[in-house]
Amino acid sequence: MTDEIGGAGADRLLTVLSGYVSPIIARSLLRVGLRRAGLPERGHVALTAALVAAVASGLKLYIADEGRRTECERKLVRALGVRGVESSVIALAAEGDVVDARSHARNLALDVGFCHTDQVRIATAVSEIARNALSYAGGGTVRMERVSTPRSGIRVAVEDRGPGIQDLDTILGGRYRSKTGLGLGLLGCRRLMDAFHVETGRGAGTTVTMEKYVS
Repeated sequence: MTDEIGGAGADRLLTVLSGYVSPIIARSLLRVGLRRAGLPERGHVALTAALVAAVASGLKLYIADEGRRTECERKLVRALGVRGVESSVIALAAEGDVVDARSHARNLALDVGFCHTDQVRIATAVSEIARNALSYAGGGTVRMERVSTPRSGIRVAVEDRGPGIQDLDTILGGRYRSKTGLGLGLLGCRRLMDAFHVETGRGAGTTVTMEKYVS
């Protein structure tokens, strides 16, 4: 029936959630998640990274224990099929792609084993740099992969073919101010991650590579 949420995606999420909350609350979390992810609340549910992230964000209201909440979040990510994925590439062409990149980054961070705080840091950095590529260069790509050296973690590379970043040394030195907020965004992301490197050239585009390691 089209007036009810259903399908394999919904069933997988509800099965995971029902192991931690009541079926009624599980269904409520799914409906709220669909709304937050901008997906229809009726009919067949497509299992997406944005939906999993939106459902997971509501768990604090019902699961007080952080350990159980993290366990549930990991199972939600497994339901999405992230486990075992070594790398992924997301094309940036619209604002929705930035949201998708943020969701994928958070879910991959959860699966790798990062704590909630670091998941948010990684997702924030990916979102900021991806939005820069979209805003200043008209688009690009986000590549995310697991790393094992020097420690277990995640590497993210955001690449564009825009005009390049002028005065990069000034920006990263904290001496650059602009109405666009580009300098603040780059500096903020560098503080959030453990490794941060920018390659840029006039007319040659920009590649921002970031790494975060599990503590």
